[in-house]
This record gives sequence, structure tokens and C-alpha cells, in this order.
Amino acid sequence: MLLQFLLCSAVVLAVDRKEDLIPCWNNKECLISLGEACWKLYEGCGNGFCMCQPGKYERDNENRCIPVVTGRAACDNKVKCKSGTNMICKDGRCKCPNGYTMTADNLYCKSKNERLVGEFCASGDKCISRRPDSEEYMESSSICIQGVCRCHTGMKPDGVTCTTWDINEEGCLYSTNCHGGAICDKGRCSCSKGYSPYAENTKCIREGSKRRIPIEGECNEAEEESYCQYDLKCVNCMNDLRHTRRHTCARYAHDRAFPASSASSNVLSSLLVCVLYFIARWR
Repeated sequence: MLLQFLLCSAVVLAVDRKEDLIPCWNNKECLISLGEACWKLYEGCGNGFCMCQPGKYERDNENRCIPVVTGRAACDNKVKCKSGTNMICKDGRCKCPNGYTMTADNLYCKSKNERLVGEFCASGDKCISRRPDSEEYMESSSICIQGVCRCHTGMKPDGVTCTTWDINEEGCLYSTNCHGGAICDKGRCSCSKGYSPYAENTKCIREGSKRRIPIEGECNEAEEESYCQYDLKCVNCMNDLRHTRRHTCARYAHDRAFPASSASSNVLSSLLVCVLYFIARWR
């Protein structure tokens, strides 16, 4: 075990980067030669993870990070079309294959039997919608009803997206159609007795609890004791030895990399990475 720990750097370099996320504190701890950087998933948590830039880069067959683009953008052997979109690189541009149609937002190529929310449909067609707060399209949240693709009963249509209703909005059928822990009361999303709307009507919180906890502050929304300020999430800073508390108020920040730190800090961070890596692998 000691020998394995001493050889930690070699082990970390050898793992399949497609499956393992290695915790880090600066870019130097990542495989820069593959295009990796230390991207933090949440601002407010101390650590990040070695990965390609989320949403803008993907792995190629040699595990290198290469840029990806969507509809009608330029592509070649160094820039590929984003996976999961059905697009192909044709004549130097990301285009749809024969028989497919580009969506208006240039993010997806529909097959012949795929229909968007609001479009006419027939037997055998698949109704698809754009995932809320995402660039991905999915099939599960919409259905063909009376010849038109519609959101499932009780869901809120928003362009080509099907989502949940905010507090005080009308249109729900079940409480699962409501956002932020609200209940559906006679078609209207409302907070239960003893709870009040919070964060611009996006969640119900227990009256008398602490609220507006700032970034890096300790929170406990699971037990309804304290809530982060609006635009922050109460998250568990996984693999972050600098945070002794269980949950911290943080902001999703997938597009921000950690700055490089001093050499002494690099050594300490590398040791922490090794410890965390072996803990995860030996569970």
C-alpha cells in the first residue's frame, strides 16, 4: 500500500480520464498535455476536478480534449460536432445528415419521426423537448395528444421546453408539477402551512429558519434549518478537505478555472489528491 501511494502520480496519470474525475486545486495538477484544466463545478468550494472544459470540449479517441461546436459552426479534424446532437461535419460545417432537420436553436438534428413540443404529430412519431437549463433534447417529458406534441399533463410549456410551475402559478395537476417543494392545491402551486415562498417564488422554506446565507456559508436545507441566498445552491463540497462542514452555499461555475498557486501549495495539493484518490478507489 505504501509503495502504491508513493507511485500515486503514475497511477493518476494512468487512469481512464473518461470515467474518473480527479480532484485538484490548480491547473498544474491536471494533464495539461491532454488539454485538461482544473475546473471547479461550484464557486465556494475549494477544489475543482481535472477535466475538459464542460460543454465546450470533449474527449477524442486518444483522450485529448478537443473543442466541440453545434449547428452550422466551422469544424474539421481538430474541432468536432458535439456528441448527442446527431450532427456530422460536412463541407467544413456541422450539419444534419440526410433525412434530419436542424432545430431553430441550431443545437439538435431531428430525425424524420421526431417532433418538437407544439408541432403536429402522428402515430409512430416521437415527441421531444429541450431539457430545462440545458442544450440537450429528450423524449420523456412530452407526448403526442390529439395530433400535437404537448407537455405531459400538468407540466408547464415554455417554448420547446417542458418544466415545472413556480410558486403561485396555475396549471399543475400533481404536486410533482410544482417547483421547490410546493404542493398543487386546486391547480395552483402553493407552499404548505408553515412555509413561505423564497428565492423569487422558486422554493418553499420553513418559516423561522435562517435564510440568505452568503457564498461559502454553512447551510442545511435538507433539514430545513438554513437556506442560501438566491442564485446559490446548498451543496456538499465533495473531496474538499478545506471544508470541514457538510454543506456549503456555492454558485455553479462550470466555466471558471482555478488560478495556478505557489509551488509549496502544489505539493500539498498533490498529496491531498493522492489521499482522496486512494480513499475513493479502496471503498
